[in-house]
Amino acid sequence: MDATQKPFDIRYSLCALLGFLIAMLGNPLASQAATYYTATTGSDGNSCMQAMNPASPKRTIFGTNSEGGIDCLTKGGDVLIVKDGVYNEACDNCTNYNGTSWSNAITVRAENKWGAVITGTANRAALYFFGGPRGYIEFDGLKIDPGDDGSNGSYGVWIPSQGSTHHLRLKNMWLTN
Repeated sequence: MDATQKPFDIRYSLCALLGFLIAMLGNPLASQAATYYTATTGSDGNSCMQAMNPASPKRTIFGTNSEGGIDCLTKGGDVLIVKDGVYNEACDNCTNYNGTSWSNAITVRAENKWGAVITGTANRAALYFFGGPRGYIEFDGLKIDPGDDGSNGSYGVWIPSQGSTHHLRLKNMWLTN
């Protein structure tokens, strides 16, 4: 071996092999489910990456223009924790994403059972699912209270029969009116 040749180093081969496997199989960390936070004191200007920290949550659950916390839920297993407070907003076809099974559902969960209240807005149900397809979505521990008898057009939950929403679970919910 002359002075310009370097001895074979197994580290180079292992790094090359690892790089090849990640390129072929994808980054396993990139597909892990994530938890995001929403609070009435938050900001929809926070990115989804920031909303993974309870100290920098999104402001709204559903938001407008794809800014709410639910828009961070892009794959099965993702969870949105909704902190206590009153959310005067409505879910109009809540999410464009689906879970893949009940063990890998998209979940919107109150931090404290019934501490997060969704009121809906005039002429909108608090939770409204139409179109789709949307499936394996779970809402857990929220209180749905449109605050009236439906005469102003707001309702608690509306799932029209002609939509293609499937596998929707309302768990530990308090539904009024």
